[in-house]
Amino acid sequence: MSVKDVKIIPVTEETEAFDAFIRDTFAVHAESHGIRGRYEPFAYEAKAGDETAGVVTGHTLYHEAHVSELIVAEAYRGQGVGTALLNAAERDLKARGARYVTVSTHRFQAPGFYEKRGYRLEYVREDRDDPALSKYYFVKDLTEKE
Repeated sequence: MSVKDVKIIPVTEETEAFDAFIRDTFAVHAESHGIRGRYEPFAYEAKAGDETAGVVTGHTLYHEAHVSELIVAEAYRGQGVGTALLNAAERDLKARGARYVTVSTHRFQAPGFYEKRGYRLEYVREDRDDPALSKYYFVKDLTEKE
């Protein structure tokens, strides 16, 4: 089979087979290099009664975790919901063997939030057209004492 036989299609809904392909392909490739690797998604939800107050999602791979989304409903912002979600995720991720957590956020979103929670700024990609969309890349070492 050659690349001309491959059709690229958009994925509109992830299936178990799609997730298994990601998870298993990462693991096999890592193991071929003597590295134990397991791609595992994670998600936590903050509930206020029947209402979702916030969510945090991401994945682990090797000894790292990456936060993809941390979203708190407007009515619950500034009340510690985001901190509680991040703390819960970090505790569980550390127990799973993650040493580092990475996250990216835009200037208009929450760089200060992550800095206050022990995340170290690694890089800023400045957006020349709209500075509010400059992207901040953070990492937190879960093995360090706070």
